[in-house]
Amino acid sequence: MSKLFLIVSTLLFIGISSFSQDFYTSNYVWSSDPLEISCPDSLKGESEVNLLKKIIAEYGYNDDEFIERYLYHRAAYLGSDEAIERNNRIYLPVANDEALEVTKARTISPDGKVIELDENDINTSEDENGNLTYYYAFKGLVKGSIIEYFYIQIIPAEYSGERLIIQNDVPQLNFDFKIISPWNLVFSYKGLNGFGEMESDTTDESRNHLYKHYDYIPKYISEYQAFYQVNAIQVVYKLSENLFNNKKDIISYSNMADYIINASTTANKTDLKIVAKWIKESGIKNLSNKEDQIRALEVYLKKSIAIVDAYSDELTNLSFVSENKITNPLGLIKAIAIASKELNIQYEILMTCDRSKESFDAKFESYSYLDTYLMYFPEIDKYLDPNDSFGVIGIIDYYLQDNYAAFFQRVELGDFVSGASQIKFMEGAKANDSRHDMIMDVAMNDDFSALAVDLETKSTGYFASAMQPYYELMDPKDIETANKAQVSWISETMDIENVETKNTGFSMLGVEPFIINSTFTVSDFVSVARDKYLLKLGLLIGPQTEMYQASKRTKPVNSDFRKFYHREIKFTIPEGYSLSNLESISINVDAEDENGVYASFNSSYTIENDLLVILCDEFYEKVHYEVSEFEDYRAVINSAADFNKLVVYLSKE
Repeated sequence: MSKLFLIVSTLLFIGISSFSQDFYTSNYVWSSDPLEISCPDSLKGESEVNLLKKIIAEYGYNDDEFIERYLYHRAAYLGSDEAIERNNRIYLPVANDEALEVTKARTISPDGKVIELDENDINTSEDENGNLTYYYAFKGLVKGSIIEYFYIQIIPAEYSGERLIIQNDVPQLNFDFKIISPWNLVFSYKGLNGFGEMESDTTDESRNHLYKHYDYIPKYISEYQAFYQVNAIQVVYKLSENLFNNKKDIISYSNMADYIINASTTANKTDLKIVAKWIKESGIKNLSNKEDQIRALEVYLKKSIAIVDAYSDELTNLSFVSENKITNPLGLIKAIAIASKELNIQYEILMTCDRSKESFDAKFESYSYLDTYLMYFPEIDKYLDPNDSFGVIGIIDYYLQDNYAAFFQRVELGDFVSGASQIKFMEGAKANDSRHDMIMDVAMNDDFSALAVDLETKSTGYFASAMQPYYELMDPKDIETANKAQVSWISETMDIENVETKNTGFSMLGVEPFIINSTFTVSDFVSVARDKYLLKLGLLIGPQTEMYQASKRTKPVNSDFRKFYHREIKFTIPEGYSLSNLESISINVDAEDENGVYASFNSSYTIENDLLVILCDEFYEKVHYEVSEFEDYRAVINSAADFNKLVVYLSKE
C-alpha cells in the first residue's frame, strides 16, 4: 500500500517550493547534568517509569528532497528485573532509506554513577537474510537504574497520515510531542481518547509549531475485549495545506480516487481476452444468480492463482498473473472488476483498516486508515476479501467490517474514466449468518458410568470459515486429527468412537453448512452422590467464558463478529428413573436498547414420556458495546457460564 500512497502523494506536491533549510532539531542537546532526572518516591514502587519522553516530527526541504527529521528522547526508571530485561538493549531504527544523524545514550546508577555511550558503542547483529540490526547494550543495570537515550532519524517525509500512540503500560512523566514544518506547510491532527488539543507556537515566523505537553500520563489498564491500540491515548496527524501554492485538502480520498480506479479497473485488449478465458473456465455464464457468479469466479481465481502480500506492477499485470499464477490483492480486484463489468455486475472498491488496531475516523481523512483493499457488490449487499485465499464473498476478515471505509466508484463519461469516493460504514454480517448449532441425543451408558452422546454440529459463516475450506488441503491423517479436534473441545477426557464431516472444501463455504456427526462417551459429566446420579448436562455445550470485572468498567467492549448459538439436548430418561432440579435449566437473560434485544441467553426444557428436551439459544447482534451497556452484556455472557454449571439429578423412582 505504501507504494500507492507514495505515487499519489508525490503528484500532490508538484509546485512545492524546495530549498535547503536550517532545522530546529539540529540544535537539540540533552541536559549536561544527567542527575537532574530522578524518579519521584511516589512512583518508585512501579516496575518501570518513563521519566521523560520527547518526540519531534520535523518536516523540511533538503535541496529537492522533502524529508522528516524524527527525534526521539527517553529517560526511564527501571524498578524491576523485568524492566531491566526489557530495556537492556535499545534498538535503533535504521533501514535502507533511513539514517541516524546523532544518537547518544547513558545510564545513571542508583548511587549517581554516570556511564555515557555514543555512536562508537553501537552494536550490530545480522539475521539469516543478512539484515543488520543496530542497538545499544546497557551493562551493569540494577534495580533503581535510569537509562536515557536519544536519536535523530532522517527519513523520507511521512505526512499522509501518521499515528502516534502515546499511552502504554508504563506511567509517564514530562511527555512532549511536537510537529514542526516550514511556514508554508500546515499540518492538522485528530486527538483520540482524551488527547485534547495541541497548542501553536507563533513566535517562530519561519516555521509552524504544534505541540502537546503532559506532566503525567497514567499507564494503560487492559480490560477484557478492549483493544489497546484503539483505546489508548493517541493522535493522528497529516499535511493539510500548502500556502505556497494554495493547495488545500492535500491528503483526501478524492485525490486518490482516479488513481485507484484506473489502476484496478482499466483493461486493455489483452486483459479482456484473459478475463474472458477465466469467465469461461469458471463456468460463470451457466449461472443466473449474480452472487453465485461472483462466488464461482472468486473460488476459481483463488484456487488457480496464489495471492501474496506484496506490491509491484507485475502483480497487477494480468498477462503476468495468467502466466505465473501469482498476484496480489489489487491484481485480484482488477480481474474481478473487469469480469464484473463484462457480466453487468455493479461493484465498488474500498479501503479500510483492522478495527482491532485502528478505528477508521469518518471525519478525518488519513491514508493510515487505508490499509486493506476490499470489494463491495451493492446489488447483493456483500463484501469480498481479495487478501484471504480461503475467504469467499460475504465472509471477510471480521475485524475489517463494522468499521468505516473509503468507497471508490468507477465513473464513465464517454471514453473518459474517473473515480469518485465516499466514506461509508460497513455493516457486519448478521448473527444468524454465523450460526453454531449443536443437536445431541444423550443417554446413560450400560453401567451408568458415563453419558453416551450422538452429536450433530452445524456451522455457518465465521464458525465454518475456521475449518471448512481447508479440508481439501489435508491428507487423511490430518483429516482424522482435525475431525477429533472438532469434538474434543467439549471435554478432553471424552472417548470418541466416530467422527464424520460433510460439506467440506473451499467451494462449500457460504453455500452449505459445515456438518460434523460424532459419537462419544464422557464419564466426567456423571458423578454419584448417595442415591442420586449427578448429570452435568450443562457441560455438553462446551467450556464457556465467565467475565469477571473487579473494578468499574472504563472501556467499551469490542468483539469479533455477530453470532448465534443453538443447542438441543435430548436426554433419554432410563426406565424406572426420574429427574429433579429441572428448574435450574431455565435461564432467561436479555440485553436490549431502544432498537430491541441485542444479546440474549435463553434456555428451557420440556419432558415428553421418557425424553427430556433442553433448548438453548444464545445470540449477540452487536460487536461494539458502550461502557453503559457492559453490565447487561456481561450478564448474557455469564448466563452461558451459569448454564455450564447446570446439574440434573437422576434418581430411582
